[in-house]
Amino acid sequence: MIKAVLFDYGGTLVEPLKPWDDEVKPTAVAAPYSLLRRHGLKVPYSEYLAINNSTFDKYSELEKKTESDIPDITKYREMVDTLFPNRNKAWRERVASEANNAFWDVATANYILQKGARRCLTELKSMKLRLAVVSNHHNGDALNNHLTHLGIRSFFSFITVSSGVGFRKPDKRIFAICLSALRASSSEAVFVGDSIPYDIEGAKRAGMTTVLIGKDGQRNQAVRADFEVVNLTGIPRIVSSLQESG
Repeated sequence: MIKAVLFDYGGTLVEPLKPWDDEVKPTAVAAPYSLLRRHGLKVPYSEYLAINNSTFDKYSELEKKTESDIPDITKYREMVDTLFPNRNKAWRERVASEANNAFWDVATANYILQKGARRCLTELKSMKLRLAVVSNHHNGDALNNHLTHLGIRSFFSFITVSSGVGFRKPDKRIFAICLSALRASSSEAVFVGDSIPYDIEGAKRAGMTTVLIGKDGQRNQAVRADFEVVNLTGIPRIVSSLQESG
């Protein structure tokens, strides 16, 4: 019997409007600089960008070694400490939080609700299923706020974010935390995601039934999802069939 359906976030529940690297990232990186200028920062953008890149590159290497996602607020705290060494700790903490939010306000604005998402969630909820999100993400507050803005946060009983738990997909522990919160076993849960290496392989390690959404180019990989769908509208039918067979 299926009791719960878990979803990935980026690429599954939401999709980007514009390419990240070429169009969105430069604007997102510049947003905290504009905010810090309003707080009195005097250094030119080129110098700020060098500090930003150095800080994020350092933590990226650490994340690779530890197979975890470090919250972005940690990085902005370090940058603000470097840029404003003479300001008091409370002020630096507040400004670091504002800078972090400035970046993520731009980043999340680029994502819209995936086709069929609301219909899918409404149907699953009507089936008395417990719904949740498991995401590799560097800012849990930004994710929660975005789901609220899109009008779908209320569908989910629990949100699990990698930067909040200390490990990321495909580590099976991140799935286990969410399943425990939902009071469901892995055999009673379905995971829906768009990445075979992170979502499908990880959920399979955790013992869940898996659904891959809309990624034809991944079908040559060794790991295969139990089901594949073009968009989210096919999920309720799959879950219903599992209910009947179980």
